[in-house]
Amino acid sequence: MYHLPHRFGGRDCGFQVDPQVLQEFKDLLPPTNSLSGDDDLQAYFANLERQSQLAPPINWPAAVDNYLALKEMAGL
Repeated sequence: MYHLPHRFGGRDCGFQVDPQVLQEFKDLLPPTNSLSGDDDLQAYFANLERQSQLAPPINWPAAVDNYLALKEMAGL
């Protein structure tokens, strides 16, 4: 909802953050090999994606649709 507020009837209230501040924050996080930050959750969604046979997205609206479909399948 933060990155696509127009799809949920909202507005973009984001602001720029200095890259150095972001790096300092990232340095505080534990290392992980997954995009989600949780290896078990990453494996769960990868399995859902394989089972769903979703087409690989070719643009950002298709990626959002896939994300929403995966959320629905996961019951989130």
